[in-house]
Amino acid sequence: MTSRKMKSRSALICLTIGLALSLAYGLARIQTSSAAMDPAKVIDERRAKMKEIAADAKAINQFVQNGTGDPADVAKKASEISAYGKLIPDWFPPGTGEGDNVGTTHAKMDIWSDPAGFRAAAENMSQLAAKLAEVAASGDKAAIAAQFANLGKNGCGGCHSKFRAPLQ
Repeated sequence: MTSRKMKSRSALICLTIGLALSLAYGLARIQTSSAAMDPAKVIDERRAKMKEIAADAKAINQFVQNGTGDPADVAKKASEISAYGKLIPDWFPPGTGEGDNVGTTHAKMDIWSDPAGFRAAAENMSQLAAKLAEVAASGDKAAIAAQFANLGKNGCGGCHSKFRAPLQ
């Protein structure tokens, strides 16, 4: 066998071994993360993150209702909500819904039966919050109030109406 063929064959063997090891490592990580997931802890962490979104919304509402803060505060809070909106689907791994009997949660099973719809609803909330941040930069309180109402109704409400069970 020529030197060139040997190098080529060695490279192919190394590549094959590398791919096999990568696949094995990836499968081990998936199994470990699934086995290590504590659904009750996931739900608690998710609830804490949702409370952060609610706190941001409350601060924006204080500006809209009482003039507390300023448009820059609204823009910052809206940007935080927008960033969270992109992450929300990751906060709902399978096995953490109300039908899974793993803890107190209001996450409807529709999240997992319609994952594309859930992702779209979270993305919509993110986009509406980003739009609120843009509007806040104008300083126009009436426009801020209108976009905040839109975010509440069609962003947060758009997701909660389909994917969240009523609170008791």
